[in-house]
Amino acid sequence: HHTEDGIHTAVTDGFHFVLSPTKTVAHQQADALGFLPKDPADGSLVEVCLHAFNVCQSISNRIATEAGGGSALIVDYGDKAIWKDTLRGFHKHTEVSVLKSPGEVDLTSDVNFGHLQKMFAASAPAPEAGSAPTPLAFLGPIPQKSFLHAMAIADRANVLCQNVGPREANAIKLQVHKLTEDMGMRFKFAVVIGNRSGAPM
Repeated sequence: HHTEDGIHTAVTDGFHFVLSPTKTVAHQQADALGFLPKDPADGSLVEVCLHAFNVCQSISNRIATEAGGGSALIVDYGDKAIWKDTLRGFHKHTEVSVLKSPGEVDLTSDVNFGHLQKMFAASAPAPEAGSAPTPLAFLGPIPQKSFLHAMAIADRANVLCQNVGPREANAIKLQVHKLTEDMGMRFKFAVVIGNRSGAPM
């Protein structure tokens, strides 16, 4: 959170969220990775999932060891940049406070794909002595709707509808509509590939 006296990390005392008066380790790591805005407005907020860096590093190492470069497809709800609080709690399909009934509430937040891109760039493994580097290319994110249409979901649905009855065909059409329209802009797709050409991330 950015206030009139600088950026502060939100921490919990078990019952409420409060702002840390000093820089936390998470704050320092987020700053080092370039996730904090350089000229933020008062009241602005940025969420950072530092654990994701370890995941990105593991994926990067796997891609680097694949003979053909390897690739990873990342799918989740989120956006290229997020400047708001998206942390939410759910219990029995109902949204509740994230601090309600610790251990019994499912927690979720939107994925900041811009952060993932920076994490992959920072976690790309260094080449071994005498070998060429295996740079990574991060492509996306694009909306689920665009991805599925590019993968010919409409053509596939039409083929399926030709081989079932009217009721099943209508169910297929409803499912396609849900994936491409109801959820089509909420979910995003991104891909990380071993970039042999050396094009920038």
